[in-house]
Amino acid sequence: METFLTFFYPEVRIFVRYEIDCYPGFSGFRTQLAFKSDYPIPETGSCPEKFLIPAFVTGYSEALPISPEKFRRLAFGYACDSQHRYNFETPILTEIRNEAKKVRTTESYEASNGLVLTDSSGRSLTLIKESHKCTNCTGLDTGAFVIHAHDVRVTGFGFSEGGIYWINDQYFHTAWAAWSLYSENDEKGMRETLKQFDRLRYPFRKERDMLIAANLWGSRGAGEFSRSAAEEQNLLKELDSCTDLGIDLLQVDDGWQFDPGASDFFHCEWLPSKIRFPHGWTLLRETAEKLGVKLGIWFPEFADTEKILQNVRDAGFKRIKLDFIHLTCRSDLDKLLQKAELIVKNFPDVGVNWDITESSPRMGFFFGREFGNIFLQNNENSKPGACNMSFIGYDPEITLRQIWMLGKYLNLNQVQVTIQRIADSPNGKNYPQDYAFAIAMTGIPLFFTETCRFKEPERTQLRSLIAVYKKYRSRMLESFVTPVGEEPFGCSWSGFQWKTSETDGFLLIFREKNAEESSGCFKLDDVSGPLQLKTLYHGEDMILEPVNGQYRLHGIGKASFAFYKYSALPIPD
Repeated sequence: METFLTFFYPEVRIFVRYEIDCYPGFSGFRTQLAFKSDYPIPETGSCPEKFLIPAFVTGYSEALPISPEKFRRLAFGYACDSQHRYNFETPILTEIRNEAKKVRTTESYEASNGLVLTDSSGRSLTLIKESHKCTNCTGLDTGAFVIHAHDVRVTGFGFSEGGIYWINDQYFHTAWAAWSLYSENDEKGMRETLKQFDRLRYPFRKERDMLIAANLWGSRGAGEFSRSAAEEQNLLKELDSCTDLGIDLLQVDDGWQFDPGASDFFHCEWLPSKIRFPHGWTLLRETAEKLGVKLGIWFPEFADTEKILQNVRDAGFKRIKLDFIHLTCRSDLDKLLQKAELIVKNFPDVGVNWDITESSPRMGFFFGREFGNIFLQNNENSKPGACNMSFIGYDPEITLRQIWMLGKYLNLNQVQVTIQRIADSPNGKNYPQDYAFAIAMTGIPLFFTETCRFKEPERTQLRSLIAVYKKYRSRMLESFVTPVGEEPFGCSWSGFQWKTSETDGFLLIFREKNAEESSGCFKLDDVSGPLQLKTLYHGEDMILEPVNGQYRLHGIGKASFAFYKYSALPIPD
């Protein structure tokens, strides 16, 4: 349910609209301010986007009365630039915790996506800034959560930093939105409430998003090395390989638009190279349709929208990865959103992949997902000398750690999780190939490699696990996944829990290669009595009894995993 309140301030001739979005039966709401001038605001500099802004437009969008001394604080946020922060020393998640205390001046949390205020009884108020802010890239005037002596405020409108443009027309210019969520049951209840609201705001679209994808970029190295993979004959071989493994979509990455050796992105027709694709998209499309594999495509965000739409029409692409995003001012963001909106308006079954692998201001984690998913990692496995960024080489331990951290506050069913060929990864030593796919089962699996490279023993593992995963993925993706066990650090027993009903769900348990303990302890959500585990892949059937609220799992070797269906058994009298 949407409610709009509009006010006019005659002194400054500004219209202010306040939007409140509520969902029946849910204890929370989304609010958003929007502004419109009824006359052109004079320029104040050489840049045409820098205008005089009324002072109140640079203030705060929400203010809620609280007594800070009654609430402990948890601020959390996620970092972009995953390829340069792909190590244990730069975790993707930052959490800041402070005890309940009085505030004499202000207490500010500038680099956080959310702030949670919890009282002594476990009741929480969670504030989320719906923006492209990341902990290492705050973006366009994304503001902060600021606690004062008698209230908490959400600042930042997305206007003043990087320039603002005010146009004398019929359109309102929206500020960043905010979520205000009420929950009980301490942090567990808070995380459940946050994910439920996130799912309402960004619904999971099974017909669009339930797929296993492959992207060819991550096998050959930088520049022309990987562009050479985007050629008709190579893609036809990949279509056969995808069919064999059970992959649903093959995405054509950078290179399809250039003749070999060319790389001028700004003087490009954005049509398939006649050398690399002598049949245009026709043969590729016909072959994909015959095999039942969908196709995807890569574009830089500055590519002409009509050219994007033309290629989608010609090839039937179902996925568009938008790259090279660098949002330095608000008009850049608005143009990008208009482009995404036009794409999905013309092709409702097409999804956008937002690439957030760089440090430049892009889409972030809590913004833009109505159009598609997050492309999280750019992990390549290249031959020596083909890439000067060895730090992005795939490491199953770091990928598991990043996904485990993301799963604390974010719905993973809108995150593409990278899979690479373990045998090509120096950091993957001792891990089997199906281990990499198992990690990706937590979100949307993405093979970031040419799948023809997999040898038959690897293909056998992948076929077996993919077949099992496809039996259950609909239920997994439609439910909520929670990280359980120890935080992954290369020597942990870790995992994920999917709760599909009050008594049933799935468990995916990982034992990392340096985990010396022969068993691991897990505290699970909403189960407290005896638990029956039925193995779906690896592991063994067992019945577990809780000890001090935790379940001890065993029967998994080092550098291995197990996938279970669990059912709660009646608690004995």
